[in-house]
Amino acid sequence: MCKFIKKPIEIDAIQWDSSNAEEIKSFIGDKGSCVEVGADNFVIDGYGNEISFYVGDWIIKGVDGEFYPCPNRVFEATYSKVAA
Repeated sequence: MCKFIKKPIEIDAIQWDSSNAEEIKSFIGDKGSCVEVGADNFVIDGYGNEISFYVGDWIIKGVDGEFYPCPNRVFEATYSKVAA
């Protein structure tokens, strides 16, 4: 077995807080469509995949423009905010 470390790649991300659907739709842009499902979750349809996000999840834009969910506890353990 080999061990690996994440490369220091800057990412774009936004956290779903159940009140920022318009901000998330703007973040996704034309890379997919955002379909709200309920007060605590919604689905992004992009690249032919439907991905569910729940309140507190971070929506990460990957290096190829794809989106994927990351639970808050994992996000906080993995990423640090970049100074503006």
